Amino acid sequence: MEHEVDDYTLAIAAILKREQQRPGQPSYTQLAKITGMSRPTVDRMLNGQRDMTLRYLRALCTALGLDPAEVVDEAEAALDADPTEPVAD
Repeated sequence: MEHEVDDYTLAIAAILKREQQRPGQPSYTQLAKITGMSRPTVDRMLNGQRDMTLRYLRALCTALGLDPAEVVDEAEAALDADPTEPVAD
């Protein structure tokens, strides 16, 4: 049984999902191949249904052309602005 993820993980997942949905970004299936994760794992992480380790965060960011530190900074800023609201898409 999976446990609930925290707001920090949800904020990071929302950012990654937003970026993945931009034109030209890899699909979930392509992300799975690039990162070596299973397709369901990618799906659960980007939908905020599973915690992600730093290794997975780095792999997803690299595949999406993002800087992991910038993703973390954006998530922290969003939570500091309003910790009860999810990061906007």
